[in-house]
Formats: sequence, C-alpha cells, structure tokens
Amino acid sequence: MKPRIALLLALLFIAPLCLAQTTRMDSLLLSFKAAGFDNAVQPASIELENYQEKIIPQLIALLSSKAYVKLQNTTFLIYPGNKALVMTHGSIIPYELDYVSVRAGWLLEQLTFNDFGYRTKGVDSDTYSRIMASYFAPGGHPVAQMRWQYKLSKKQIAHNRSILALKVKKWWQANHAGYTRFAALKAALQATYPYRVLLALQYLSRPETDCDNLKELYTTEVLPLLETLKQSANEAIRSKAVECLNDNPISNP
Repeated sequence: MKPRIALLLALLFIAPLCLAQTTRMDSLLLSFKAAGFDNAVQPASIELENYQEKIIPQLIALLSSKAYVKLQNTTFLIYPGNKALVMTHGSIIPYELDYVSVRAGWLLEQLTFNDFGYRTKGVDSDTYSRIMASYFAPGGHPVAQMRWQYKLSKKQIAHNRSILALKVKKWWQANHAGYTRFAALKAALQATYPYRVLLALQYLSRPETDCDNLKELYTTEVLPLLETLKQSANEAIRSKAVECLNDNPISNP
C-alpha cells in the first residue's frame, strides 16, 4: 500500500503544477493575440519563447487562425502594418503582425531558427539605416517611410495561411520526437541557408530567452561552430559570428 500512497501523493503534487503551467500558457496566448504591442504582444512573446519546444503545438494551432488584430502602440516598431513612423529609434520585425496566424509564424521562426515562409521580404536593416539618415521631420525626429517590396495583399495572406500551416504541421510531425531548442540552434548554425544561420547568430548575440543546456554546452559544442562561421564567405554571417565570439554573451553574461 505504501508505494501506492506515495504515487498518489506525487500525482496530487504534480497535477496543480501542470494546471498552473497550462493556465499561464493560456493567459500568455491571450496576450499574444491582443492589440497592444508594447504592453501585451511583445512581453507575452518573450515569455512564450521561454517555454521552448513545449509551446510549439499551441503556436502551430494559431497558424490556422483567421483573426486580424491591428496592433496598437507601435511607434517604435517597424513592420509591414506601419507605413510611416516618427521615431528616434526602433526595431524591425518584418512580419504582418496584424494577422494572428503570421504573428504565430513569427514567434515559431524565432523559437526554432527556421524560415517557414512567414517573413515579409524587401526591407532590411541596411535599408532602414539609409531611410533614417535621409528623412527628418521638424524638430529633428527621423521619419521613416517604409516600402516593403514583397508586401502581400490580404487575399494573398489568406491564400497562404493554410499552405504554410500545413507545411509547419508536417515539419513538426517529422521532427517533434526528441526535439530541443538547443539541437535546433546547432542545426541552424550548420545550415546551408544563410537566413537560418543568421537567426541563430542573432539569438546568440543577445540570448534574451531560454535555451536549455546552452550555457553548459556552449564552449564544447557552440564555440567550434562559431569559429567555423567566422571564416564564412557570407559577409553578414562572418561579421555576426565574429561579434558573437568577441562579445561572448553566454560565457560573460
């Protein structure tokens, strides 16, 4: 009887923890689907990313969402839903974040270091820098008029929704067994597709979200990959790898 009692007590202890975690996830997902970027979407995205592979199924479920939620509080955010901005600084997120499905795709790509096709192409940081240097409003505040070369229409986004969702579902079915974010990071650093490599390097340059085992295995498993990448023929990859090696934010938090 004693083993049964011990098992029962263990289950009684674990159940509330699982319920609390699920409830927290649900709350974060609601915030992630909200309109406020600074006070809801952005902080929720960071906390959701910390769940790593555990949150992937919930994000995949959102890929089929038809919801359109226009972002608010985006003064310092450059994304395809903002056409003109008056700002002193900002960050670029090249995704149609007003669509919940694309919002989920954005977070999935950041979390897994993959390119599933959700990104809006046509503007990069160099373009942004040139724009910011060229346009100035009265009072000295830069004005950016963003033009996205490959911005999709609402009809195109709706058409792509089910196609991309199915693509990600098939990817997860093929890769979910034993999947970890650390393994995904290493795979991205060794990828032949430059954008995946840059996603991984960008994360390593500012590791603001969790990646289990990264700190413990950084020296033995990640540093050698960075040493290889600093010899890359791709200038952007080479430069970012050198930055990661010089700053070494993992070993020197």
